Amino acid sequence: MGPAPCTLPAAAARRLVGKPHPPGGHLDAVVFEPRHVCFESRFLADYYREAGFHFDSTEVIHGGIPVARFLAPGRIAGEKSGPMRVLYAGQISRDRGLHTAVDAIGGLDAAARSQLTLTVVGDDTDDYAAEIRRRVAELGLGDRVQFRGKVRYEDMPAVYREHDVLVFTSTRPEGLGFVMVEAMLSGCAVLTTGSGGAMDVAIAAGLPLFPKDDSVALGRLLVRLVSDRPYLREIAARGQQVAQLEFNADLMVDRLESMLLRIASSGETRGSAKQSG
Repeated sequence: MGPAPCTLPAAAARRLVGKPHPPGGHLDAVVFEPRHVCFESRFLADYYREAGFHFDSTEVIHGGIPVARFLAPGRIAGEKSGPMRVLYAGQISRDRGLHTAVDAIGGLDAAARSQLTLTVVGDDTDDYAAEIRRRVAELGLGDRVQFRGKVRYEDMPAVYREHDVLVFTSTRPEGLGFVMVEAMLSGCAVLTTGSGGAMDVAIAAGLPLFPKDDSVALGRLLVRLVSDRPYLREIAARGQQVAQLEFNADLMVDRLESMLLRIASSGETRGSAKQSG
Protein backbone atom coordinates (compact mmCIF):
# COMPACT_ATOMS: atom_id res chain seq x y z
CA MET A 1 0.00 0.00 0.00
CA GLY A 2 1.08 3.57 -0.61
CA PRO A 3 1.57 6.13 2.11
CA ALA A 4 -1.56 7.23 3.90
CA PRO A 5 -2.87 10.69 3.01
CA CYS A 6 -2.98 13.44 5.58
CA THR A 7 -4.88 16.70 5.65
CA LEU A 8 -2.80 19.80 4.98
CA PRO A 9 -2.21 21.39 8.40
CA ALA A 10 -3.90 24.73 8.98
CA ALA A 11 -0.54 26.22 9.95
CA ALA A 12 0.84 25.25 6.56
CA ALA A 13 -2.04 26.95 4.80
CA ARG A 14 -1.43 30.09 6.84
CA ARG A 15 2.26 30.06 6.00
CA LEU A 16 1.48 29.73 2.29
CA VAL A 17 -0.95 32.65 2.17
CA GLY A 18 0.44 35.27 -0.16
CA LYS A 19 2.88 32.82 -1.77
CA PRO A 20 2.46 31.72 -5.40
CA HIS A 21 1.66 28.07 -5.92
CA PRO A 22 4.73 25.87 -6.30
CA PRO A 23 5.90 26.02 -9.95
CA GLY A 24 4.71 23.24 -12.21
CA GLY A 25 1.64 22.36 -10.21
CA HIS A 26 -0.66 23.33 -7.37
CA LEU A 27 -0.96 22.61 -3.69
CA ASP A 28 -3.86 20.22 -3.06
CA ALA A 29 -5.82 20.06 0.16
CA VAL A 30 -4.58 16.51 0.63
CA VAL A 31 -0.92 15.51 0.51
CA PHE A 32 0.92 12.26 1.16
CA GLU A 33 3.26 11.67 4.04
CA PRO A 34 6.50 10.96 2.18
CA ARG A 35 9.37 8.97 3.58
CA HIS A 36 11.80 10.85 1.33
CA VAL A 37 11.29 13.98 -0.80
CA CYS A 38 13.18 14.71 -4.00
CA PHE A 39 13.17 18.23 -5.45
CA GLU A 40 14.24 19.21 -8.97
CA SER A 41 15.99 22.36 -7.76
CA ARG A 42 17.48 23.83 -4.62
CA PHE A 43 14.93 26.62 -4.91
CA LEU A 44 12.01 24.21 -4.54
CA ALA A 45 13.62 22.54 -1.54
CA ASP A 46 14.06 25.94 0.12
CA TYR A 47 10.55 27.02 -0.95
CA TYR A 48 8.88 24.19 0.93
CA ARG A 49 11.15 24.53 3.94
CA GLU A 50 10.41 28.25 4.20
CA ALA A 51 6.68 27.46 3.88
CA GLY A 52 7.00 25.44 7.07
CA PHE A 53 7.32 21.89 5.76
CA HIS A 54 9.98 19.73 7.38
CA PHE A 55 10.60 16.31 5.87
CA ASP A 56 12.58 13.50 7.45
CA SER A 57 14.79 13.14 4.40
CA THR A 58 15.28 15.23 1.24
CA GLU A 59 17.63 15.62 -1.69
CA VAL A 60 17.90 17.62 -4.92
CA ILE A 61 18.06 15.83 -8.25
CA HIS A 62 18.03 18.33 -11.08
CA GLY A 63 15.54 17.85 -13.86
CA GLY A 64 17.01 16.92 -17.21
CA ILE A 65 16.64 17.50 -20.95
CA PRO A 66 17.00 14.86 -23.71
CA VAL A 67 20.50 15.87 -24.77
CA ALA A 68 20.47 14.28 -28.22
CA ARG A 69 17.44 16.35 -29.26
CA PHE A 70 19.07 19.72 -28.58
CA LEU A 71 22.84 19.20 -28.57
CA ALA A 72 24.73 21.02 -31.32
CA PRO A 73 28.30 19.70 -30.95
CA GLY A 74 30.99 22.05 -32.15
CA ARG A 75 28.61 24.95 -32.70
CA ILE A 76 30.17 28.27 -31.72
CA ALA A 77 27.80 31.10 -30.84
CA GLY A 78 28.76 34.44 -32.32
CA GLU A 79 30.94 32.99 -35.05
CA LYS A 80 28.84 34.41 -37.88
CA SER A 81 29.36 37.98 -38.98
CA GLY A 82 26.57 40.50 -38.68
CA PRO A 83 24.31 41.46 -35.77
CA MET A 84 24.25 39.32 -32.65
CA ARG A 85 21.05 37.26 -32.74
CA VAL A 86 19.18 37.36 -29.43
CA LEU A 87 16.27 35.04 -28.63
CA TYR A 88 13.37 35.17 -26.20
CA ALA A 89 11.54 31.82 -26.06
CA GLY A 90 8.65 30.65 -23.90
CA GLN A 91 5.34 31.84 -22.61
CA ILE A 92 4.64 35.51 -23.21
CA SER A 93 3.24 36.90 -19.98
CA ARG A 94 4.14 39.78 -17.71
CA ASP A 95 5.86 37.57 -15.13
CA ARG A 96 8.09 36.12 -17.89
CA GLY A 97 9.51 39.62 -18.41
CA LEU A 98 9.64 40.06 -22.18
CA HIS A 99 9.20 43.81 -21.64
CA THR A 100 12.61 43.85 -19.97
CA ALA A 101 14.29 42.55 -23.12
CA VAL A 102 12.44 44.99 -25.37
CA ASP A 103 13.24 47.95 -23.12
CA ALA A 104 16.86 46.84 -22.87
CA ILE A 105 17.28 47.10 -26.63
CA GLY A 106 15.18 50.25 -26.78
CA GLY A 107 17.50 51.90 -24.27
CA LEU A 108 20.60 51.40 -26.41
CA ASP A 109 21.99 54.04 -28.73
CA ALA A 110 21.51 53.63 -32.47
CA ALA A 111 24.97 52.18 -33.03
CA ALA A 112 24.49 49.49 -30.38
CA ARG A 113 20.98 48.67 -31.60
CA SER A 114 22.27 48.07 -35.10
CA GLN A 115 24.53 45.33 -33.74
CA LEU A 116 21.78 43.00 -32.52
CA THR A 117 18.32 41.63 -33.26
CA LEU A 118 15.67 40.07 -31.01
CA THR A 119 13.46 37.15 -32.03
CA VAL A 120 10.38 36.45 -29.90
CA VAL A 121 9.10 32.86 -29.92
CA GLY A 122 5.86 32.11 -28.11
CA ASP A 123 2.11 32.53 -28.29
CA ASP A 124 1.75 36.27 -28.90
CA THR A 125 -2.03 36.58 -29.15
CA ASP A 126 -3.05 37.94 -25.74
CA ASP A 127 -3.30 41.49 -24.35
CA TYR A 128 0.20 41.50 -22.86
CA ALA A 129 1.68 40.51 -26.23
CA ALA A 130 -0.26 43.33 -27.87
CA GLU A 131 1.20 45.69 -25.28
CA ILE A 132 4.68 44.46 -26.18
CA ARG A 133 4.04 45.04 -29.88
CA ARG A 134 2.96 48.61 -29.13
CA ARG A 135 6.09 49.12 -27.05
CA VAL A 136 8.26 47.87 -29.91
CA ALA A 137 6.61 50.40 -32.21
CA GLU A 138 6.98 53.24 -29.67
CA LEU A 139 10.70 52.54 -29.35
CA GLY A 140 11.21 52.34 -33.10
CA LEU A 141 12.38 48.74 -32.95
CA GLY A 142 10.35 47.39 -35.87
CA ASP A 143 13.51 46.47 -37.76
CA ARG A 144 15.19 44.95 -34.69
CA VAL A 145 12.43 42.77 -33.17
CA GLN A 146 10.75 39.87 -34.94
CA PHE A 147 7.70 38.01 -33.58
CA ARG A 148 7.74 34.42 -34.79
CA GLY A 149 4.70 33.17 -32.87
CA LYS A 150 4.36 29.77 -31.30
CA VAL A 151 6.82 27.16 -32.53
CA ARG A 152 6.39 23.39 -32.17
CA TYR A 153 8.63 21.77 -29.58
CA GLU A 154 10.23 19.51 -32.17
CA ASP A 155 11.25 22.57 -34.19
CA MET A 156 12.89 24.41 -31.29
CA PRO A 157 16.39 22.91 -31.68
CA ALA A 158 16.66 24.59 -35.09
CA VAL A 159 15.43 27.88 -33.63
CA TYR A 160 18.04 27.85 -30.88
CA ARG A 161 20.80 27.13 -33.39
CA GLU A 162 19.85 30.22 -35.39
CA HIS A 163 20.67 32.43 -32.40
CA ASP A 164 23.69 33.44 -30.34
CA VAL A 165 22.10 34.49 -27.04
CA LEU A 166 19.01 33.51 -25.05
CA VAL A 167 17.62 36.11 -22.63
CA PHE A 168 15.76 34.53 -19.72
CA THR A 169 13.89 37.48 -18.22
CA SER A 170 11.49 35.64 -15.93
CA THR A 171 10.44 37.17 -12.61
CA ARG A 172 8.31 34.22 -11.50
CA PRO A 173 9.44 31.42 -9.17
CA GLU A 174 10.62 28.98 -11.83
CA GLY A 175 10.93 25.33 -10.94
CA LEU A 176 14.22 25.06 -12.85
CA GLY A 177 14.26 26.84 -16.22
CA PHE A 178 14.40 24.18 -18.93
CA VAL A 179 14.40 26.73 -21.77
CA MET A 180 17.79 27.84 -20.52
CA VAL A 181 19.12 24.28 -20.61
CA GLU A 182 17.77 23.64 -24.11
CA ALA A 183 19.44 26.82 -25.36
CA MET A 184 22.71 25.95 -23.63
CA LEU A 185 22.77 22.51 -25.26
CA SER A 186 22.16 24.20 -28.60
CA GLY A 187 25.22 26.40 -28.15
CA CYS A 188 23.62 29.68 -27.04
CA ALA A 189 25.04 31.94 -24.39
CA VAL A 190 22.36 32.53 -21.74
CA LEU A 191 21.70 35.71 -19.76
CA THR A 192 19.29 35.21 -16.88
CA THR A 193 17.56 36.70 -13.86
CA GLY A 194 18.11 33.41 -12.05
CA SER A 195 14.54 33.61 -10.79
CA GLY A 196 13.52 30.62 -8.66
CA GLY A 197 15.15 27.38 -9.73
CA ALA A 198 16.78 29.11 -12.68
CA MET A 199 19.45 30.12 -10.18
CA ASP A 200 20.49 26.46 -9.90
CA VAL A 201 21.30 26.50 -13.62
CA ALA A 202 22.96 29.92 -13.44
CA ILE A 203 25.26 28.90 -10.59
CA ALA A 204 26.20 25.57 -12.16
CA ALA A 205 27.07 27.16 -15.51
CA GLY A 206 28.42 30.48 -14.26
CA LEU A 207 25.87 32.43 -16.30
CA PRO A 208 25.79 36.25 -16.25
CA LEU A 209 22.93 37.52 -14.08
CA PHE A 210 20.83 40.68 -14.20
CA PRO A 211 18.17 41.83 -11.70
CA LYS A 212 14.49 41.21 -12.44
CA ASP A 213 12.84 43.96 -14.49
CA ASP A 214 16.19 45.76 -14.88
CA SER A 215 16.40 46.62 -18.57
CA VAL A 216 19.45 48.84 -18.06
CA ALA A 217 21.49 45.99 -16.55
CA LEU A 218 20.41 43.63 -19.33
CA GLY A 219 21.29 46.25 -21.92
CA ARG A 220 24.81 46.53 -20.50
CA LEU A 221 25.26 42.77 -20.73
CA LEU A 222 24.06 42.70 -24.32
CA VAL A 223 26.46 45.49 -25.28
CA ARG A 224 29.33 43.62 -23.66
CA LEU A 225 28.53 40.44 -25.60
CA VAL A 226 28.29 42.40 -28.86
CA SER A 227 31.74 43.90 -28.32
CA ASP A 228 33.39 40.88 -26.70
CA ARG A 229 32.64 37.82 -28.82
CA PRO A 230 35.28 35.67 -27.05
CA TYR A 231 33.35 36.26 -23.80
CA LEU A 232 30.10 35.28 -25.54
CA ARG A 233 31.69 32.07 -26.82
CA GLU A 234 33.13 31.31 -23.37
CA ILE A 235 29.66 31.53 -21.79
CA ALA A 236 28.15 29.37 -24.52
CA ALA A 237 30.85 26.68 -24.38
CA ARG A 238 30.74 26.43 -20.59
CA GLY A 239 26.94 26.32 -20.61
CA GLN A 240 26.84 23.54 -23.17
CA GLN A 241 29.27 21.43 -21.18
CA VAL A 242 27.41 21.93 -17.89
CA ALA A 243 24.04 21.19 -19.52
CA GLN A 244 25.35 17.85 -20.76
CA LEU A 245 26.91 16.90 -17.44
CA GLU A 246 24.33 18.16 -14.94
CA PHE A 247 20.96 18.66 -16.65
CA ASN A 248 20.92 15.49 -18.73
CA ALA A 249 17.67 13.46 -18.79
CA ASP A 250 19.57 10.14 -18.80
CA LEU A 251 21.59 11.25 -15.79
CA MET A 252 18.42 12.36 -14.04
CA VAL A 253 16.88 8.91 -14.56
CA ASP A 254 20.04 7.21 -13.28
CA ARG A 255 20.01 9.36 -10.16
CA LEU A 256 16.32 8.71 -9.55
CA GLU A 257 16.84 4.97 -9.95
CA SER A 258 19.75 5.04 -7.53
CA MET A 259 17.67 7.00 -5.05
CA LEU A 260 14.78 4.52 -5.24
CA LEU A 261 17.09 1.53 -4.89
CA ARG A 262 18.81 3.14 -1.91
CA ILE A 263 15.49 3.82 -0.21
CA ALA A 264 14.10 0.37 -1.00
CA SER A 265 17.15 -1.34 0.45
CA SER A 266 17.47 0.87 3.51
CA GLY A 267 14.70 -0.83 5.47
CA GLU A 268 13.56 2.52 6.82
CA THR A 269 9.97 2.98 7.80
CA ARG A 270 7.81 5.64 6.24
CA GLY A 271 8.39 9.10 7.67
CA SER A 272 6.02 12.01 7.74
CA ALA A 273 5.89 15.56 6.49
CA LYS A 274 6.25 17.62 9.63
CA GLN A 275 4.85 21.09 9.90
CA SER A 276 6.47 23.77 12.00
CA GLY A 277 4.09 25.93 13.94
